[in-house]
Amino acid sequence: MSERMCNRRNDVRLLTSLDGQDVSHFRLREFENAAGLAMVHPALLESLERTRRDLCEMAGETVWLIITDAVRTEADLRRLAARYGWADQGGTVARNSKHLATFGGIEAGGTKFVCALGSGPDDLREEERFPTTTPEETIGRCIAYFEEHRRREPIAAIGISSFGPVDPHPESPTWGYITTTPKPGWGQTPFAGRLAEALGVPVGFDTDVNGAALGENRWGAARGLDTFIYLTIGTGIGGGGLVGGKLMHGLVHPEMGHVRLPRDTHRDQFEGVCPYHGDCLEGLASGPAIEKRWGTRGETLPDAHPAWDLEAHYLAVALTGFICTLSPQRIILGGGVMERRALFPKIRREVLQLLNGYVQSPAILEHTRDYIVPPALGNTSGVLGAIALAQDAARHAAGHG
Repeated sequence: MSERMCNRRNDVRLLTSLDGQDVSHFRLREFENAAGLAMVHPALLESLERTRRDLCEMAGETVWLIITDAVRTEADLRRLAARYGWADQGGTVARNSKHLATFGGIEAGGTKFVCALGSGPDDLREEERFPTTTPEETIGRCIAYFEEHRRREPIAAIGISSFGPVDPHPESPTWGYITTTPKPGWGQTPFAGRLAEALGVPVGFDTDVNGAALGENRWGAARGLDTFIYLTIGTGIGGGGLVGGKLMHGLVHPEMGHVRLPRDTHRDQFEGVCPYHGDCLEGLASGPAIEKRWGTRGETLPDAHPAWDLEAHYLAVALTGFICTLSPQRIILGGGVMERRALFPKIRREVLQLLNGYVQSPAILEHTRDYIVPPALGNTSGVLGAIALAQDAARHAAGHG
């Protein structure tokens, strides 16, 4: 073991080797606090602690192993290597993303689950999908998936972005529960707790829409924004996002799909499908609402069908209310219904008409196409959001968040 730098500021910037292995081969946990620290994976802490003690004896003072940069991609690691002189025997640093910490993600939907490993959009792998059946069977499959994969590599933390309603408050006795969902058998299910108990790693937990919003904020259409909305329109309608840089939470979590709308009774005699409210936003504009109103699935209807003008109207009415209430910097619309790309220009036009010039912002008045947008991460927003929740859980568990 050789020491490249050991200064007097209580930090060791670089060791050329640890226990005979090149530093560049150590997994680095993704980390992004204000100081830009990158932490070493827990599986290596014992080795690193030995090294730290050796350095303390050499330096005669307390030292810490800290890399003072955030590491998210292979390019980041190469940049650090060039700065600090890291190289393996072949002169190449970090051949691929396996040198970053691995996180687990679960996108838990009402009809299917998606499990995956990775650290971001350029490192998303081992994806497995299976239907949502009973809690015992479905959560059991999640546990089995991660148990199998962690035999080959350590998993730093797991994130869950789940259908709901859920309890996202860590201080609550029912944190991590799916609560009053209408999905049979899933009410009051202790989801996150079962994963944490079975796998013994930090677990992050939030709604499916907040998860997708976090993914878009970290890597997609909401990068650099601190206040935005993500709305998913599919089997149900849910909303989430960030306000002031924090995920939307409060008394419970947002239920944007259940806002009440003035029904257009001239065009629409349909009373809605929501079992709680009938003609709320979800009751009028979700995929099942389209199917029941028109007698066929939405994907079978042509772009010129009147279904889409009515759909755009209801969504625009809801978005206008969200704009006036939350003043989002951007609105992202995802979900199966929004795969009908012809909806976007219809919604943008109607939002402008409904606002009628009242909100004086160039983002809305001049750049509406960039204001109401699809998710940049496509159909991976949900599972990448779960990966982001896992990263945040790992950071919090390490005392840095």
